[in-house]
Amino acid sequence: ENGHRLAIGTNFSLPNSNFTKVIDVAIRPHQITIVASLHLTQVQSVDSFVKKCIDLQQYAGNKLSIKVVSVLTNENFELLKKTRAQLTKFHIIMDFQRLKLDKEFCTYSDEVEQYYKDSNFTTKRKTKCNPDNLVGLNPYGYICSAGFRFISIRPNGDIMKCFDRHKTLYKLGNINYGERNIFKSPLPCFGSKCICRLPVLNGLIDFNHRDVKCANKIEHLFGE
Repeated sequence: ENGHRLAIGTNFSLPNSNFTKVIDVAIRPHQITIVASLHLTQVQSVDSFVKKCIDLQQYAGNKLSIKVVSVLTNENFELLKKTRAQLTKFHIIMDFQRLKLDKEFCTYSDEVEQYYKDSNFTTKRKTKCNPDNLVGLNPYGYICSAGFRFISIRPNGDIMKCFDRHKTLYKLGNINYGERNIFKSPLPCFGSKCICRLPVLNGLIDFNHRDVKCANKIEHLFGE
């Protein structure tokens, strides 16, 4: 009712009836996004996964946007290419993540590399930082809107500043108990690494402003 958008992260192991309950409360177009991870080793079949996506999209209409994400390899290239073509017919976006082994991103064959660059949705987003280059980046002290206009809600109801749930400072309350302590303005990042591409892709991190002293002070006053 306040106009916020909700993004649900899932592997689609739950039946669609679980998602329709949430979709039914949406009152604005594209108010809900489902980010579905396609893990080829975890699905009954790729066809059944695709059918769930299409069925849910058709049920929800313009209330819902579905984005499918899968790790691309040289071996699964043809299968994922076919899957993406199937989903595109129903206006469902399929994005790829580059395979990473031992903290290093893998290289692909020339054909797969070109396909990854040409078709990958995230590479076409306007961003100051290539998401692949986030590995090794220390965002500590950079002013970030996570906790201000972005929060992560865990399955147990905990409200987190972002996806790093290992620090007490990141917990902002719990929706089951009516606890909400959302920031009143963007604050410096308290993490030594950014574990998700969403903050960068959505322009949450201001790479032109860094205040390490402020981050240290906040941690000293409120952290554990």
